[in-house]
Amino acid sequence: MRKQQILIVTRELDPHADVMIMLLREMGHQPIRLHPADFPMHTQAHARYDGTEWHTDVTTRNRTFSLADVRSIWWRRPDPPTPDSTLTADEQKFASDEAEHALRGMWYGLEHECYWVSFPPAIRKASAKLGQMQQATRLGLQVPRTLITTDPDQVRQFYEDCDQAVIYKTLYNPQPLANVPKGIYTTPLEEEQLALLDTIRTAPGLFQEYIPKQVELRVTVIGDEVFSAELHSQVHERTRYDWRHYDVETPMQEHHLPDEVAEQCLALTRWYGLNFSTSDLILTPDGRYVFLEMNPNGQWFWVQDNVPSLKMKEAMAACLIRGANA
Repeated sequence: MRKQQILIVTRELDPHADVMIMLLREMGHQPIRLHPADFPMHTQAHARYDGTEWHTDVTTRNRTFSLADVRSIWWRRPDPPTPDSTLTADEQKFASDEAEHALRGMWYGLEHECYWVSFPPAIRKASAKLGQMQQATRLGLQVPRTLITTDPDQVRQFYEDCDQAVIYKTLYNPQPLANVPKGIYTTPLEEEQLALLDTIRTAPGLFQEYIPKQVELRVTVIGDEVFSAELHSQVHERTRYDWRHYDVETPMQEHHLPDEVAEQCLALTRWYGLNFSTSDLILTPDGRYVFLEMNPNGQWFWVQDNVPSLKMKEAMAACLIRGANA
């Protein structure tokens, strides 16, 4: 019997999952929504080997299903298992570790049995910015001059080599900080920051030459399709270095990416074994396309919300229904 089920692994509050579930239902499918945070207190999982084959069943708050029936898995941004709050701290740590390993074993057992968007270890591997940039250059994408270091003197020399036009950003996307509600923005390096450079001895920093922008691009790969949107971040001073100042409305429109650049973004996604990615690029005033970074599990529906001509939710639904890329 052909596998039919579409499984969406996410968290309780996830607008992307909400949109996709609604669309799939409109198309006649009944996707399963699974919250690993509900395990083991409100969701149960049972893996049993009967001497011939394995049987793995999951019971959520409202349904029971067999992993053997799952055709496609969309791995969104799930929270980890939540242990019983009445346990001691040590007991909670033990229970959390056991629950995490039980679930991880189930996912690994499905690595080659399902279509994944995308397999969690591939997402983790692709999240390292240094590796992304190195592979991007191998594929022919232009990348800014870059320095990752804990040595302040290296940064000062890099600053001079780049004619004092350098930006700083984090090596990963941190959770919002108490005094920085939206996290840490991309920041131009100026004299006042140079005076604080000794602080990077305790945590490495990522420094890049500043690339002039005509527009910024958000490139989304879904299956075998590549979608590109322009973000006109240079029309506002607040978004000049980082368009993620959401209090400022940034004009957006569809962008027609050159075939070569689209193929390079697709190849980078494929190299990591992903079926989805979002990448940030710059189109310079002189017409060059410069790769900045890739998020292997980035947000994307906000792009379609602003540029409805990019039919990304429809492309995602089609991949999950097929259980394969186009």
